[in-house]
Amino acid sequence: VVDGPSAGAAVAVLASSMLLNVPIRKDVMITGTIDEYGRIGPVGGILYKAEAAAKMGAKIFLVPKGQSVDRVYVRVEKKIAPGVIIVYYKPELINVEEYLRSKGYDVRVIEVSTLSEAFNYFKVQG
Repeated sequence: VVDGPSAGAAVAVLASSMLLNVPIRKDVMITGTIDEYGRIGPVGGILYKAEAAAKMGAKIFLVPKGQSVDRVYVRVEKKIAPGVIIVYYKPELINVEEYLRSKGYDVRVIEVSTLSEAFNYFKVQG
């Protein structure tokens, strides 16, 4: 299902393809909001979206500028006394492309900032 603000860039690429009668690649996927000037904006859950795209056969996953690295929170348990454990979550930065590679996927993660820039990756070459 493609919906919500995170699908704005994908919907804009599809609409551009249809209006310009330009076929698009099936192995390129994108996430990002879109504004009235064609700028692609940030979204949450990049790692989850990247893995879903990889499972669907993406070879290129386009993300908003600055989001090829995602923040995750890792559970940490610290024993401070017998029977007393403090649990907290430590932020950790994860490179999305490296994360996908560690899961066995071969996907390039590329940052884009405009619809025009993104659309160039979607165009069928040939």
